[in-house]
Amino acid sequence: MELIDPTSCSSSRDQRAINRNIKRGHDSPSVIATGITTCPTKRKRETFDELWQRRIKREVELWLAEASDEERGCHDLPNRVVLPYQEKPFGQFFMRDDGELALFAAGAAPSVPDSVVSLALFDGDVMLFACSGVALPEEPRAAARNLTRFLTSARLVREFIDKRNKDDKLRVEVRLPDNRATDGFLGLYDDHIAIVTSFDNLIIIDPIDLDHQSPGQPSTSTLTGQMIAFGRAFNSGKLMVQELTPVISIVSDDLDQPREVLFPDFTEAAFGGPLTDANGNFLGVIHHHVHDMEKTSFLPLTFLRLRLKHFGILTFLSGHSFPGLIFSSISGTSSGGTKNKKRGYSLPPGVSSIVPSGFMRKINMLKSLGYPMPPPLMLEANGQLRNTFEDDFGEVCAWEGYEYSLMWRSTGNYVWQELPKKVFRNLSRRAVSVVSFTGDKIFFACTGLLISWHTGAGTGTGTCRGKRTRPRQVILTSASLVRTRDDEDEIDKNLRIEVFLPPNQRTDGTLELYHSNYNIAIISVEKRFISARPENIFSRSAHKLPKEVVAVGREAAEGLLLASMGKVIDMPRWMSTELHCQDLKMSTCKIKKVGIGGPLITSHDGRFVGMNFYDDTHRTPFLPRSKIVDVLKGIDLPSERGLNCPVNMMDTTTTIEKNRWPVPEAYWYHPLFDDDLDPFRPYVGRVLQ
Repeated sequence: MELIDPTSCSSSRDQRAINRNIKRGHDSPSVIATGITTCPTKRKRETFDELWQRRIKREVELWLAEASDEERGCHDLPNRVVLPYQEKPFGQFFMRDDGELALFAAGAAPSVPDSVVSLALFDGDVMLFACSGVALPEEPRAAARNLTRFLTSARLVREFIDKRNKDDKLRVEVRLPDNRATDGFLGLYDDHIAIVTSFDNLIIIDPIDLDHQSPGQPSTSTLTGQMIAFGRAFNSGKLMVQELTPVISIVSDDLDQPREVLFPDFTEAAFGGPLTDANGNFLGVIHHHVHDMEKTSFLPLTFLRLRLKHFGILTFLSGHSFPGLIFSSISGTSSGGTKNKKRGYSLPPGVSSIVPSGFMRKINMLKSLGYPMPPPLMLEANGQLRNTFEDDFGEVCAWEGYEYSLMWRSTGNYVWQELPKKVFRNLSRRAVSVVSFTGDKIFFACTGLLISWHTGAGTGTGTCRGKRTRPRQVILTSASLVRTRDDEDEIDKNLRIEVFLPPNQRTDGTLELYHSNYNIAIISVEKRFISARPENIFSRSAHKLPKEVVAVGREAAEGLLLASMGKVIDMPRWMSTELHCQDLKMSTCKIKKVGIGGPLITSHDGRFVGMNFYDDTHRTPFLPRSKIVDVLKGIDLPSERGLNCPVNMMDTTTTIEKNRWPVPEAYWYHPLFDDDLDPFRPYVGRVLQ
C-alpha cells in the first residue's frame, strides 16, 4: 500500500475537492477514509526494514511514555532509600517440637502456637519491618478458594505507607509455623488492625479460636491474672513466648474503642501477636507502643469481633446472642467489605484498603477515568473491570495509516467486508465519538451520529428568517451522556463535551436539545467537520423495519470503528417493562457501553434504522427512526434563536409515566471473589522481583 504524506496538503477549496475525489476512489473497506483531507502527492514505498524501524521507534516511544506515566503516578513518593531492619526478639524462643508443646502440658490449648505467624515487609530482598499475626478461622468459600487470612496490628500498614517509594516494589512475606515462607497481600485496615491474605490454603495453620468466650469485656480477674504473649521471629521462624502481668487497665465505655490494658514494653516483633490466659484461651492481640508511658497496649477479643464484623469478614448467626460465628457470603465478600445488589463494592465506614505495590499508576488512571476503585486483592489476582467505556464489541476497524493489527481486538463475525463500499465510506465519516467530562475526569463516553439539521427540522423548509440556510452539522446521541448520576431526570449543564472524528478532528460540543423521556440529545459543534457526510434522518423513508441490521459504535480513545451484525426481533415483555419505554425495538446485535447512542443501520444500503442503547445482555434495544423524527421535527436549535442554554423537548405540562434508561455501572469481577460461582485454581497476577 502506498502511503500519503498529509503535511503537504493544500487548504484551498479546489485542492480539498480534489482530495475528496481521491478519497472516494478508495475501493478497499479494510481501511477507513475519514474526515481529514489528504493530498495526492505520493512518496516512495518504504522497504520492510524501514517499516520495521518505524514500528520499533513507535514501540520505544510508547514504552517511554508508559514509564513516564508510572513515575508520575508515584511523583509524590520519595526516592528509594533502603535501611535494613534488625529484628528484636522478646521472651523465650521455642521451636515447633516437644519443647514448645511442653509449655502447654498443664491443660493449655496447644493450637495457639500453630496460629502464630511472622509478617515481614520487604523492599526487594531487604527487610524493612517485621511483626506477628494470627490466622483467622476458615470460611468455607475462602478455604475452597485457597485463601488464608491473618489478623495483625495496623502498625504493618503504617510501615508500608511510610516506607513506600518511587520504585513501588514493597511486598509482604508470611513466615509459617513450619518455617516456610509464602507471599502475603495487605488488604483492609483501620486505625487498629489490618488483614493480610495468602493465596495458599495453608492446612498446617490452626486458626485462632474467636468463639470460646461469652460476650462482654473480660473480667477483672482475667486481666490481672497471669498472661502469655506470643510472637514469631521471621528470620529464624522460632516462636517467642513471654509470661507477664498487666500493670494498668484503662476501661473505655465505647465499644468502638479498644480497652487499653498496658503491659511492660514489648519489641515490635510482638505487635499483632496473640495474648492468652494461663489456660491458653485467646484474649486478644498486642497492639502498639504507648510512648509517653513506655508501655504496650492490646486489643481485647470483644473489640476484635466487632471490628471483624464491621470489616465484613465476620457476622453473627441470627438467634444467637454472640458466640455463634460464621463468615458472611451475603453481606460480605471473600476479601472483606460489602457487595451491593448492583455488583458494586463499598468500604465500610472508617475502613481503608491498601493500594498494592506496582499499581499506583493504574489507580491514578482509574481515578482520572471516574471508575470505581477495586476491592481488596482484586488487582493482585488480575481482576477485571467490566462495563467500561473502553470495552470493544464486534469487528474493530481502523483508519488508513493505523500501524497496529486489530485481529486480537475483534470478536464475532466479519462485518465490514459484508457492507457495500459506499455504506462503509459514509459510516466512517458520520459516526463520531462523544465524551463528556466533569473537570478532568471522564463522565460518560458513547457514540453519536452526525446528522444534517435544518431550522424547522423535518418541515422541509430549510429556511431561517426567510433565508435559505446551509444544513448545520449536529450530533444525535443518547441523553445518558449528560444525565446526572444521582437523579437521571436531571441534566448536568456544567459538563464539557468533546466530539471526535478520527484520525484527528476534535472539537468541543454544546448540548442544544434533549428529551429525557426518550433519552435523546442533540449536540452542536463549534466548527464543521471536514469531509464529513452527515445523515439526513428527516428525509422520507419506509417505516418498515428491516430484518438484518448492523450496530455501529466509535471507540473513544483512538476512534476505532466497531460493528456488530444481527437481526431485528420482537421485544420481550420483561425487557420492555424494565426499560420503561414501550416504543423500543430489539435487535440481536451485541454491543458494549461505548455503543450507546450509535446508529443501527440496514446491512444492504446503510439506511438509518434507529439509535442503540445498552442493557448488559446479548441483545440491543433501539429507538426506531420514526420515533426520533417525531420527537425532533419542527424544532429549532436554541443557539439559532439566541439562547445559550439547553432545552428539554419533553412536554412537562402533561403528567405521564416517565421512561427509565438505566445504564449498567462499571464493576470489578473475579471468580475468586464471586460467591455464586465455583472456585477455580489459584492464580496470582503480578509478582514483584
